[in-house]
Order: sequence, then C-alpha cells, then structure tokens
Amino acid sequence: MRSESQVLPGGFGYPLGFASGFVVVTACIAVDETARPSAVVVLLAILVAIVSALTTVPAATATAAVCWAFFATFSIGVRGDLTVDRSTVVGL
Repeated sequence: MRSESQVLPGGFGYPLGFASGFVVVTACIAVDETARPSAVVVLLAILVAIVSALTTVPAATATAAVCWAFFATFSIGVRGDLTVDRSTVVGL
C-alpha cells in the first residue's frame, strides 16, 4: 500500500490526465487511428489506469470522464460534437 505522500495531488492529477488524453486522441487522429475506435479506447484505458495509479480517486474519475468525452467527441463524433450512441456507451 502506498502512502499519501506518494500520491500526486488531484490538483495536478486531473490536468495531467486531461492533457495526456488530449495528446492520445490527437495522435490517434493524426495517424488516422479513429477508423478503429477500439484501439483508441484501449489507449485511453491504459492512460486512465496510469493516471489512476498516480493520483487521487476524484482526479482519476474526472480523467476517465474527460477521456470518454474526448473519445465520444473526436474519435466517434464526425463534426467534433459529443456523440452518444451504442459505440460510445460501449467505450464508456
């Protein structure tokens, strides 16, 4: 079990997760990986797992939510709008 001194505070954990999620989705769009949304979900899930191991529960939860929003908006959404359909719910 880790001590509280090893946990990245939520004030830093959430921005780290937000920025990392943005970078992952942007990189996937750049290499046209959005044609396979399952690959994007796997990469974002790995990111959320890493951030969750480093930060607090609220920051990890917020990171998971924003990564899902990035996925639903830029990976599945055609025009950059939030799309909620079967594939995004499965991604959630």
